[in-house]
Amino acid sequence: MRTSMAAGVWIFGLVATAWAQAEPIPYDYRNPVIFVQDGGIESGFMDVYLMALQSAGVIDLRGMITSTTWGEENRQPPYSPVPDENLLRERRELIDKGRRSGFRNIPDTVAGPTLTLWGRRPASGRIEDTIPFGTPGSWLIVNEARAASTARPLVVVMGGDPTAVADAYLLDPTIADRVIVAWQAGYLRADGTVSADGSFNMSVDPWASYIVTERLRAVLFVGKGYAEGGIPQTPKSWLSALPDTEIRQLMTEAGWPRDGYFWEPLWDIDCTPAIALTRSDYVIETRRYSISYWEPSPWTAGVYLPVYAPDPSGNLLAVIRASEPVATQEWWARATAPEAWGPSVGQVPYGSWTVPGAVEAEHFDHGGEGRAYHDATNNFTDASWFNPIRFLEHVDILGSGSASGGFFVGRAVAGEWLEYGVDVSASGTYTIDVRVASAGPGGAFRIEVDGVDMTGSIAVPDAGAWTTVSILGVSLSAGPQTVRLVMESDGPGGEVGAFDRMTFTLATPASPGGGPPGGGTSGGNGSGGGCGATGLEAVLLLAAFLYLKR
Repeated sequence: MRTSMAAGVWIFGLVATAWAQAEPIPYDYRNPVIFVQDGGIESGFMDVYLMALQSAGVIDLRGMITSTTWGEENRQPPYSPVPDENLLRERRELIDKGRRSGFRNIPDTVAGPTLTLWGRRPASGRIEDTIPFGTPGSWLIVNEARAASTARPLVVVMGGDPTAVADAYLLDPTIADRVIVAWQAGYLRADGTVSADGSFNMSVDPWASYIVTERLRAVLFVGKGYAEGGIPQTPKSWLSALPDTEIRQLMTEAGWPRDGYFWEPLWDIDCTPAIALTRSDYVIETRRYSISYWEPSPWTAGVYLPVYAPDPSGNLLAVIRASEPVATQEWWARATAPEAWGPSVGQVPYGSWTVPGAVEAEHFDHGGEGRAYHDATNNFTDASWFNPIRFLEHVDILGSGSASGGFFVGRAVAGEWLEYGVDVSASGTYTIDVRVASAGPGGAFRIEVDGVDMTGSIAVPDAGAWTTVSILGVSLSAGPQTVRLVMESDGPGGEVGAFDRMTFTLATPASPGGGPPGGGTSGGNGSGGGCGATGLEAVLLLAAFLYLKR
């Protein structure tokens, strides 16, 4: 059944416009790029893909902006226009994992807005009357756009909300001809219109969406509704093709609890604008759109969402059909390219820990699961759990005002372990004081150094509060060492206990010749070898000498 329309014709309920073809995408790998995204892992592996392109020298990644305005209505004053430390830490940790895994020349992340411009829309309705936030991320876009040219404008690749780039335009409207927004957003309806309703990225800040699509050159990669989004497949069963690194380990664990079930990224949902950087054959069909009307938000009273209608002369270019096979092929070709991966550092200390001295339990090494620690649970699958520090690790770190440093490792169970790279400044015999706690009888643990059990099994006492277990007579040699805290057995409550810190105190220095304190080496008596006498032998020799002298 076909019914004529001003914008085209109906075909099986979908509008097929007369201009249904692939208009050239106005950017490629030669443009400078800024990446704007919200969460680091819950929507796929877009960060990893862009880091691989940057590391291989394929693109010029000028910055990474962390920006999300989700949940604004649930916040309490004082409101902040930049992300709190939690949001930035997650992406910083992700970037650091990428760098340790061999990605090179990766820029740091900076903060974009966490409040919407919808709350700042002016009574005049004029875009330019909107008061900007002026976040560091917004200014980064402004400065990089000013440095770009109209022939090779800055491409802002986005997989989240548009507030940062809209804010940049408000700070300096003259950048409009030197910015292209490549954005995964929009919902294609059966009548051919593109709505913000059904698209989180477009609906979370509708005023910013309006600013971007009205004032900037925007390419919308529509991935929902009746669109064929061309989303690359990234199932975890394929990740073994990547080098065995810390970032690959994170990808195998990644996921996010959603709506009561565990969702894992089988597709790199937000990555579609980035695929077009390197594959001109990716986009199959595009359409031009312009804003048609505003409709009430189904979620929030008093909020209205933009709806865009097909318009051959419209400012908004929408990709409504792209090739999933091309996207998948390109994603894996770039992510597995040898030139993208430099040497991986593997496991490295969290800080500079010197013995004698103290090491906080929560400051275990970098390296991830199976390298720097083993934890029995994947915390990404637990909607009720959020690690207060070291967000992308699974070790159960908890906050406490009574813990040194404010945090401790808890919920430790048999089979788990943590490693700490330390630098022993002096050989000798040490006392190790371990600050532990258990509500009821605890389990048992041991301490290994470079793979050797140095303590035997140590019980966690039922003290009801923090207490110190002292382990005497541990011999350590000078130099770098790896200390492993091993959970041996659970107590009656099903856990080993809680661990705050380990303090290493030099009890007896090694003798000057380098032998262990209080004993000899295979070559002598611990004072450099030779045939020296013991104390008893010296007394007997003196007595014999005095007797003969009479």
